[in-house]
Amino acid sequence: MIVPTGIGCPIGGHAGDANPAAALLSSVCDELIVHPNVVNASDINEMRDNVLYVEGSALDAFLRDHIALRRVKCGSNRVLVVTNSPAPTATRNAVGAARATLGLDVEIMELLEPLKMEAYIDEGGAAAGLCSGIGALVSQVRSSGLTFDAVAVSSEIEVDRDVAFLYLRVGGVNPWGCVEAMVSKEVSKALGIPVAHAPVGGVIDDTFDEVVDDRRAAECVSTAYLHCVLKGLRRSPQLISAFRLPSDLTVNDIDMLVSPASCWGPPHDACAGSGIEIVWVEENLPEIALSPGTVVDGYTLVANYLEAAGLIAARLVGVSVDSVTR
Repeated sequence: MIVPTGIGCPIGGHAGDANPAAALLSSVCDELIVHPNVVNASDINEMRDNVLYVEGSALDAFLRDHIALRRVKCGSNRVLVVTNSPAPTATRNAVGAARATLGLDVEIMELLEPLKMEAYIDEGGAAAGLCSGIGALVSQVRSSGLTFDAVAVSSEIEVDRDVAFLYLRVGGVNPWGCVEAMVSKEVSKALGIPVAHAPVGGVIDDTFDEVVDDRRAAECVSTAYLHCVLKGLRRSPQLISAFRLPSDLTVNDIDMLVSPASCWGPPHDACAGSGIEIVWVEENLPEIALSPGTVVDGYTLVANYLEAAGLIAARLVGVSVDSVTR
């Protein structure tokens, strides 16, 4: 299940508001793979036990059969939280809380060179961003000598105050999700391990004190915005490029891709090439369509996630759609 960030999807384009849809789909399949944008909601991440949390570039590589996924069968991943120096108090407290309440094996590393991130809305109305310091971050993590299985990047995001407040009050395209995905993808590709980003301090300042739409409310209930990431990375599968085991999950195990309607990108291309059924959810039509440049066959259009769940359930028991509709 994917919900691309930064294009204004009604479900999953805000702050973890695709959690209920993910829970529904996971209830009718053996395993559900999601990327962080589907379930991340500041301190909230309500993944069921059969949901696998996989960063976007790793998901693309998995669907192209460049890597396999190895489930965490017992215990949990050791997580390294990477943050600018000095580590914010909110980040330190969030990490301490994760140790005490989740029992997480987690530690903090302060960057010698700051990671700088800027989010904005481009001329086409889509989220965009700029970042610097990723190379230095990767080099420091590699040479740290620390032992870890996953990395949580916790850093500030610069965004125009008026843009942020307009989104919180009115909705539309989430301006900061894109630059978060950019950082996660680059760090994950370089390190070959699960990575996710959290915007420490959030993206609003202390002057914003308003009741917002439920879908954006998670943006207003945290200071570190880190726990959704720690919960996801705790059980995120390892990325296996060689020496696969029979129990590892490969693209051959995937039956279906569920996506917002009018979205097409690397995951769709990979699934189309592998003969994997693509399901477009019409109700989750984004504000900015990412349609393929050519006519595409081999996808199924459903009205909503309720219908998608019914379709998955039918496929699971071998019942044709025609046999249960008139």
